[in-house]
Amino acid sequence: MKRETQFKRCPGSLVFMQPKPEIVPCVACGADTEIWSDEAEGKCPACGAAVVRYASQSCVDWCRYARECLGDDKYKQYGQMKAAMRKHALLNALEQYFGKGGEQVKHSRKVVGYAELILAEESTADPNVVFAAATLLATGGKSTPAGQGSAPADAQESEGTSVAREILKTLGYTEDFISEVCDIIENKNSVRGKINFMIVCDAALLANSEETLARAAAGSSDDSFLQLFMTRGGRRIAEKGVALST
Repeated sequence: MKRETQFKRCPGSLVFMQPKPEIVPCVACGADTEIWSDEAEGKCPACGAAVVRYASQSCVDWCRYARECLGDDKYKQYGQMKAAMRKHALLNALEQYFGKGGEQVKHSRKVVGYAELILAEESTADPNVVFAAATLLATGGKSTPAGQGSAPADAQESEGTSVAREILKTLGYTEDFISEVCDIIENKNSVRGKINFMIVCDAALLANSEETLARAAAGSSDDSFLQLFMTRGGRRIAEKGVALST
């Protein structure tokens, strides 16, 4: 009974269990936008742009009783909210590095989109690692044209990991997390064959092969192309010819 009372008074859970509106400035026009504390984003009342709250630490992030405190449904909702906030922070950092609307950013969004489709079929993967690595692959080759060279490669070792490491460190990720993401970008032996690495590679391959996907959608499949994929999800997307809109 004491534990239940303690959970009800926990400030970290109260913010989520009893949500309150927060005012966040719109990055597009600066107008005040109301976002509830149990939501990741809202719509700017002035210009209609999506406004996302930045992730903040809560006892829910580390407390071993967090799931029991919130309940399964709310705990899952909290995880989804934090994931959306982390995605926004990473993409925002990428836009600051390349410039908003750059070809590398557009291509990175495609890689991320394919990674998310594959993740839906790969329950053992860590979506946070996959998303971070897929987002930051482009930092390994700033001059590389969109659609080419975005898969992990040894040539990306020097610049790519230094930029990725700095971005992740600034956003407060742990050293173990940063190391795994950088190892994926560098295509290191330590991560080859592991599911997070395989998803990122397949997502990059899909993003770089949309002409081939278009032929597959028209009924012209290429067995040699399908054999390049390491995950079931990636192979299935390639078989169906699923291409993301730009």
